Amino acid sequence: MEKQEFPHDILKKFRLPGPATLPTPYGSGLVNRSYVFSCHTSGRDERFLLQEINTHVFREPEKVMENILTISRHIRNRHNRKDSGEINGHLIPELIQATDKNYYIRDNNNRYWRIYRFVENSLVLNEITHPGQAYEAARMFGKFFRELADLNPRSMHLTIPGFHDLSLRFARLEEALKRDPSGRKTTCGEETEKAMACRHLEKESFTLVHEKKLPIRITHNDTKINNVLLDEHTGRGLCVIDLDTVMPSSVLSDFGDMMRTFVPSAGEEETDTGKIMFRLPVFESMAGGFLSECGKLLTSAEKEYLVFGGKMMTLMQAVRFLTDYLNGDIYYATERPGHNLQRARNQLRVLELFTENEQVMQQLTASML
Repeated sequence: MEKQEFPHDILKKFRLPGPATLPTPYGSGLVNRSYVFSCHTSGRDERFLLQEINTHVFREPEKVMENILTISRHIRNRHNRKDSGEINGHLIPELIQATDKNYYIRDNNNRYWRIYRFVENSLVLNEITHPGQAYEAARMFGKFFRELADLNPRSMHLTIPGFHDLSLRFARLEEALKRDPSGRKTTCGEETEKAMACRHLEKESFTLVHEKKLPIRITHNDTKINNVLLDEHTGRGLCVIDLDTVMPSSVLSDFGDMMRTFVPSAGEEETDTGKIMFRLPVFESMAGGFLSECGKLLTSAEKEYLVFGGKMMTLMQAVRFLTDYLNGDIYYATERPGHNLQRARNQLRVLELFTENEQVMQQLTASML
């Protein structure tokens, strides 16, 4: 049996600036396990973040790391910087090189590890409490989109095939309804009916992608508020994080997921759908921040369908929750019976709010372009 390596042993395989402290668990990330540690160098302590890549989610971690390195080098070359990211220009965190000159290592138990330089004086938000936060986070995602606009999407791996494919998500829902493996089909008739009534969005998204009305871009694909670091003193955007999902997609993925997660007054865990409100000032700030950085790069079709992206991504998440409920809660962690069904109801309510307010959102985005 292979020796079990403790994270402290992993550190010896990276080019760190000095002796390291014992890594301690850090954060509450649901995908990758993280640890923080310090190195004493030049009379001061410098912090680093050690992460184990979740190979259940990312089946080909080498390709994930190749994507991150590709965008890091592209940004470095654009700004003629010497570090692996653009941390001095505040865009993505800096990776630390391993002793074998890669930027990750595989241990004796086939686990994959990487180290980032810790971004000091930063904070992570889990919810948006005022429009200024939405502006700054969206501005950083817009800057990220702009910085990668001239990088060929063919240089990137598709690390999660079908990740934002609404047709695929509906196909899996239909399969779950047909099989009904957990005997729950009769308990979610109303939610299923609402989701199926929105299948015109699936057909429209299929047409946009497969008739190539929208260009393929390099996008973040997980543009939630907690994937941006803000300056803890000024609130200004510092850094875009969680780069594992960066791959080719369309602008709808990034703008749409921001809409889905920024604009509602309550998150997807809210059980009382009556408490979910549409926040127009947050949408206006979010759209303004994103478009201030990349609006001039967008094609006329991309501009036209930005708001559609929010509806598409929200329906997709509702369908994913509903499918998981039917399948017996095998993907999303649940805390109580019916948890995924409640989440699906939540997202279907958000979709209703977006549909009700679609015209005003379209008018606002048009006025910014």
